[in-house]
Amino acid sequence: MKSISTKLWLIIIGFTTLILTLTLIIGFSLFNKYYYHTITSNMITEAKGISDIYYQAENEEEFRKEVDRLRNVLKEEIIVTSNSMLLAGCIPFEQASKDMLISAEERGQLVEGKTVVHKGYHSRFGKQILAVVVPLFRDDRMVGAVFLYSSLALLQEDIDEIQNLILFGGIIAIAAAICIGFFLSKKLSSPLIRMEKVAQQMAKGNYEVSLEERSKDEIGRLSTSLNQLSAALVKQEKLRRDFVANVSHELRTPLSFLQGYSEILLDGVDNPKESEEYLSIILEETKRLRRLVDDLLNLTRLDIEQKIVNRSPIDWASVVQSVINNFKPTAEEKGIILSYKVADDLRPVCGNVNQLKQVLINLLDNAHRFTSSGGEIEVLLSLKSDHVTTQVRDTGKGIPEEELPMIWERFYKVDKSRAGRSGTGLGLAIVKDIIQDHGGQIKVESKEGKGSIFMFTLQICPDAKCDEYGEYSKCDKCDNCDKVTGEAK
Repeated sequence: MKSISTKLWLIIIGFTTLILTLTLIIGFSLFNKYYYHTITSNMITEAKGISDIYYQAENEEEFRKEVDRLRNVLKEEIIVTSNSMLLAGCIPFEQASKDMLISAEERGQLVEGKTVVHKGYHSRFGKQILAVVVPLFRDDRMVGAVFLYSSLALLQEDIDEIQNLILFGGIIAIAAAICIGFFLSKKLSSPLIRMEKVAQQMAKGNYEVSLEERSKDEIGRLSTSLNQLSAALVKQEKLRRDFVANVSHELRTPLSFLQGYSEILLDGVDNPKESEEYLSIILEETKRLRRLVDDLLNLTRLDIEQKIVNRSPIDWASVVQSVINNFKPTAEEKGIILSYKVADDLRPVCGNVNQLKQVLINLLDNAHRFTSSGGEIEVLLSLKSDHVTTQVRDTGKGIPEEELPMIWERFYKVDKSRAGRSGTGLGLAIVKDIIQDHGGQIKVESKEGKGSIFMFTLQICPDAKCDEYGEYSKCDKCDNCDKVTGEAK
């Protein structure tokens, strides 16, 4: 399997070679055209120059001498003829030949005063040539022609020499591209290779790894993201271990009680009161286990869903009244005054009624457990701007100020000795998760020995309207319900 650096290297080489090859092919073609065009233009200029000499010469002898001189100067061969069709009279005068320099069609162009260019095989010379023919006129009559030609083989040798130099430069460029591509591919792939090694370590469970952030580009930002992921996984792993340890600890105590008292009962207890006491303890520990399992299931459900389902407009005042009515018997039994106040202008809130009911149950349960006989618990509902604020006040034992930031952590207990064995340490963690999922905020104010105030906010449903039957229509913030949840006022 090829590494990414090798793939990058091959891509750079292939791309560079392709570009250079296309450039050379197109360049050679354009160069050939340009070269022949330039040579042809020069030959035309030279032929016309010879024709000018013909017109300026005083006699034929002077013109012949000047043509002989040019034969020694110019690379092309020069033929000057006085018979444009048969070319029988040349300078120097030669015997008539059946081989013609020009065709009848080219003769017609010369008669019209045009310059003729011929490129290709010529039967008179028996080879490929490039020739230029310029007519000579006397008294508006063509009396001859200047014929310049050069062997295409000689011209091609010049072209090949130049093209070989260009090709050599292309080969050097490809070699340079191979070297540059090698170092460039190594430089580009080295951070990715380091990231791969870090990812492999993380896959093996080693999250204590990090990458050096050497640049501010996409690769540098990817390194930063990978480092953030590593830190998050380290934190998550610590939370997981702490969670397992806490669950194990929470399960060990009630299971020990269940096992111990069950063994005592199996051995036999003579005193009925002791037997009843042991059974009560077993029942209490069983309830505690049930609450712990329920809380764990609630937390797991919240972690998996990551969103609120079945969100609908809720008559929050009616829901709160229903929960308080359920708590009143236990509060009266303990001698606690439980009261409830609601603002007259309260509006429906958006959310999941079962989850929000769980929030209120958890807060009231905490207040009930930590408030002594003769204490008070009060629930206040008020409307502020676009949200409803709910306060749960109690006159219980309160929370030490230094422990307030930690009460939202899972399995955290403010005072295990005073909390007894009934608490699981998960209630407030569940409360915080639900309120945050609903887009609300929650906070606590407490003074040790004076009580606590838990406050949280819920968004209202601005478009939900109550009809004449006391039912609310859904608003655009709600999902799947046409009517308000809870009993309308």
